[in-house]
Amino acid sequence: MERDRVAGSCNSPPYFDGNNFAAWREKFEIFLDALDEYASEYLTKEWVAPVKTVEGEVVPKPRSEWSYAEVFAAYSNKKARNALVTALSSTQFAHIQHIPNAKQAWDKLRVVHEGDDQVRTLKLQMVLAQFEELRMSETESISEFYGRVEMITNEAMSLGQPIEELLVVQKILRVLPSRFRAKKTAIMEVQNLNEIKLGKLVGKLKTYEMELNMEENDSKKSKNVALQGVHGTSLKGGEKSSGVEDEMALFVKKFRRILKDKGRFAREGSSGSEKLFRPSTDRSNERNKDVKPFTKDFRKSVKCFTCGGIGHYAADCANNQKKILQRKGQGHESELE
Repeated sequence: MERDRVAGSCNSPPYFDGNNFAAWREKFEIFLDALDEYASEYLTKEWVAPVKTVEGEVVPKPRSEWSYAEVFAAYSNKKARNALVTALSSTQFAHIQHIPNAKQAWDKLRVVHEGDDQVRTLKLQMVLAQFEELRMSETESISEFYGRVEMITNEAMSLGQPIEELLVVQKILRVLPSRFRAKKTAIMEVQNLNEIKLGKLVGKLKTYEMELNMEENDSKKSKNVALQGVHGTSLKGGEKSSGVEDEMALFVKKFRRILKDKGRFAREGSSGSEKLFRPSTDRSNERNKDVKPFTKDFRKSVKCFTCGGIGHYAADCANNQKKILQRKGQGHESELE
């Protein structure tokens, strides 16, 4: 388990666990330069142990014979190496565990995480291609887009070829979406693109974006107020109705209930002898208002007004049917004459 670190401590080097070497490399160089500028030199300058020549043979110089400059150089190399190994996790420390020279250990880490010169050249070409293909979407904010731009420019710088600020300014203006068209035109007409600073350009675009967002929010609020004025109705207790949707749902519910009842009545009306008795609209309404539904048992109590028989109505009486046939026959004979 890695040791805990005090967040923001100036005495503790930035921790590296193998992720984002380019960012950590920049942080570590800043830390070591602030800690000891002489020690930071030994990340790029290799320390060589002092030697002397004895009888024509080069041998290591005893520590007791070292000069002050040689002692100071050895101390600076150790200080740089100590800061380096302190910043690494146990996995990363394994790469440089047996390397006593700070520069050699530093170069080993760069090869592991950045590759050799050929690999770095290939990575640089890929980064520059990403910069050329960079586009800003309609829904992306200036802060989000500028963050992507900074990641690419920082990576290019860590690979040894920084992208000029003028190119970055021109790139940002070239890929702005349509909602920034008015601001882009104003900047290009008023400002000299060769003199405008990247930070100043980003600040102007952020300010303009904030104004656009405020106008959009005000427009949405006015639309909501208008809709509430049209569809909203006040209720008791200060509540408001949910609008046309609730009214429509209630109407559909009632309409379905009517259709359901209508279908039930139609089924009952088409059941033959079991259909309901419908009282007539003539003077017999008073007599029929208390009549029960028409059933087989009910026929036994029905009396015909024509013949006085039981079990049928006058409209169904055989005497009436004979009279109707006689009338039709007489009418047919008169037509023949």
